[in-house]
Amino acid sequence: ATGETVSADGHTASYTFSKNGSFTFMATDAAGNTTSKAVTISNIIQNSNAQPLTDIDSPSNGATVNGTMNVSGWALNVSGINRVDVYAWDSNGKPHSLGSMASKDLTDRGDVAKAFANDGYGNINNSGYSLSADTTKLADGTYTLAVAGIGNNGVVQWATETIKVTTPQPLTDIDSPANGSTVSGTIHVAGWALNVSGINRVDVYAWD
Repeated sequence: ATGETVSADGHTASYTFSKNGSFTFMATDAAGNTTSKAVTISNIIQNSNAQPLTDIDSPSNGATVNGTMNVSGWALNVSGINRVDVYAWDSNGKPHSLGSMASKDLTDRGDVAKAFANDGYGNINNSGYSLSADTTKLADGTYTLAVAGIGNNGVVQWATETIKVTTPQPLTDIDSPANGSTVSGTIHVAGWALNVSGINRVDVYAWD
């Protein structure tokens, strides 16, 4: 709207926006006093042939994961993104839902907005997604990580990667007494234990 004159009737003025962006309006009265107002428009669906895009930034393709996995990236659609769904498809073709992010929770991705600023995507300033996925409910194995960027127009664009889910084996170790020690009376038993789910308790026995 730079340099454009906005029509006015002496009390109110109107302007029809044709594109998203940041705009500054300046008003000058008969005495020469000026004032300005900045506004940002992001809800105009452009007449665009730009194809929907979905991308996975993390985890990397082929990554080995366990426990809580962060899934992040971005998605674009000319109508704006309604939500992002995340799945893990097993080797039998069965999908396992890992979570979803609604449009209101999408985050600012300035790098994406800059790269596609002139392509007519809706709500381009909020295209980022990031969610924590619990992989402990998945059996060990290789999966196709699939992220669906679902547009307000119902169009779905998928991005996929391969991940390998590997559950760490439980570990227990005895630091003292040393193996083969001769003991009597009261002995101090020390060591450590690990489990992907955390340790509930440690029991100590002497087998004869």
